[in-house]
Amino acid sequence: MRIMVVDDDSTIVDAIKTLLQTEGHEATGAYSGEECLKKLEKEDVDLIFLDIKMQGINGIETLKRIKRMKKNIYVVMLTAFATVDTAVEAMKEGAFDYIRKPFASEDMKDTLMDVIEDIKLKRNHKMIGLMEIEKYDCFDIFKSMFTNNVKGMCITNEKPESIAKKYNLKDVLYVHLTKESYIEEKKLEKQERISPDEIEKLKTLVDNFITENENTAVLIHNIDYLISKNLLQTVKNFVEYLGEKALTRNTSIILSAGFESKNVHALAEIENLIAEMRVRHIAEALSGPLRRNIIFTLENNRKCSFTKIAKEVHVRDSPKLSFHMRKLRFHGIIEQDNDKKYFLTKLGKEAAGILKDMKKGDIKFLKNIVYIPKKVG
Repeated sequence: MRIMVVDDDSTIVDAIKTLLQTEGHEATGAYSGEECLKKLEKEDVDLIFLDIKMQGINGIETLKRIKRMKKNIYVVMLTAFATVDTAVEAMKEGAFDYIRKPFASEDMKDTLMDVIEDIKLKRNHKMIGLMEIEKYDCFDIFKSMFTNNVKGMCITNEKPESIAKKYNLKDVLYVHLTKESYIEEKKLEKQERISPDEIEKLKTLVDNFITENENTAVLIHNIDYLISKNLLQTVKNFVEYLGEKALTRNTSIILSAGFESKNVHALAEIENLIAEMRVRHIAEALSGPLRRNIIFTLENNRKCSFTKIAKEVHVRDSPKLSFHMRKLRFHGIIEQDNDKKYFLTKLGKEAAGILKDMKKGDIKFLKNIVYIPKKVG
């Protein structure tokens, strides 16, 4: 791999570079966040080891800027002052892992193997396809998610008042896709009206809603209506955007398409994109042996406390374990009950099944997100 080491201590940079080169990797050094970002403008790298405490731009701010420039780069944080808060902050900004200083050469080698395994796993995505699901009512699925203080947003071209009345969905933010007069009096307090071709404004509404609420569900009702009013690529970019939000925030996305849509080809392209998004969720959860061990532990024990999980996976570094537990929660793989015990979600059980297949060398097709069509009549 092509790897950059970023630390304001030159002795650490030189030591890590020597170790990486011994392992057969290309290694370059940078001695500040500013130098790292400047080099990234000209160089392509696969992995960055990044110190958190540096003069000038600190590691967390550098991480944010790296991800804005090249979001697919793996970043592993280096820190001598590990806390749960710094681990969680690094995780939210997209760090793959972190290593506590001083570290043994084995720690670095293990992390390198984790990154290599993750790259291989993502290359295997081409093996993964779609399976059909039964025809559900998207509003029933949407309503079933309103537990544990979930906040809901419904984007639809139908009248929100009718939906709220039929499904008793009043505590929901409705976004009505309509070109009707904006002067018309709102019958629901939580309602926005925008034209269906205002995708950028729709993005802003979704982003604000997800940012302001910790746990959300977003239903795009009749996505084929959006397709009919916009360029297909514009809608695909919007769906890709939703996928990124679902990956980085605790958000569920439901997309609904009508049974008799005239946009069959366009919907097929959207469906393939959605399949890739679900694969990314699971692949992210399976990255690294520690997360895989957590999943296996919960599958074998059903419910576990944080302390028991730490004992089972042989981790004494609480911030490091918290980092990976938070990753799994953000991707919907694990959840906590009222007693603060962790358990596998439905998606988590699916991930556990995939891990078993991988151990047997038999990677099967995944059940991916597809459209949840509305009932007729």
